[in-house]
This record gives sequence, C-alpha cells and structure tokens, in this order.
Amino acid sequence: MAPPGVTALPQSDEDQITDLVERFEQAWNNRRFGELRDLMCTEMRGQSEFDEDALQEARSGSGRLDLVITELAITGDTAEAVIENDGDDPDDIAFLREEDEWKWCEF
Repeated sequence: MAPPGVTALPQSDEDQITDLVERFEQAWNNRRFGELRDLMCTEMRGQSEFDEDALQEARSGSGRLDLVITELAITGDTAEAVIENDGDDPDDIAFLREEDEWKWCEF
C-alpha cells in the first residue's frame, strides 16, 4: 500500500501473476483453503474436487509447496506459466484474468 498522498503504480501482469503464485503457495502451505479457492478461477471453484473438504484431503496427502515460475507467457486475458515445485516437477499452469484480477486456472 502506498503512503498517504502517494499514488501507487499499477502492477504489471507479470508482477500480479507472481504475487498470485506466492499467495497460492502460502494458502496451500498454511492450509487456508478458503483463501486458496478465492485465488482460483470460476471454473475451478465450480468443481467438487476443489471444494474445501477435497482440498483438505489432498493437502493431508502431500507436502508443502515451494513454487518458482521459470517461464511465463501472457496473451491478453490468459497466461501460461511453467512452475517448478522445490526445483522439480515443472508443470504448465494456466491463468485467467477475471474481472481485472488474475486467477489460477489449472491444478
């Protein structure tokens, strides 16, 4: 947040997606599944495998995340990133801009 009287510059799309990935990692690691769902696109939130109970069950069977974006391509309101967890297992992750906010749209 900018100090009083100072206008904050808008974040770039890249910065917004980087911030989203960091918040996703923190929510998963801290088992804050309501927050995690808020970071997901509408399509994902509508699937039963991403309700809070299913996420809790998935989290109990897996470890913590340590995510790093290694590649990022943004085209309009969509983006694709290659994200590694703890330096391994690169995954292609899709992002979608919904109502001027980037959302995680693939798990």
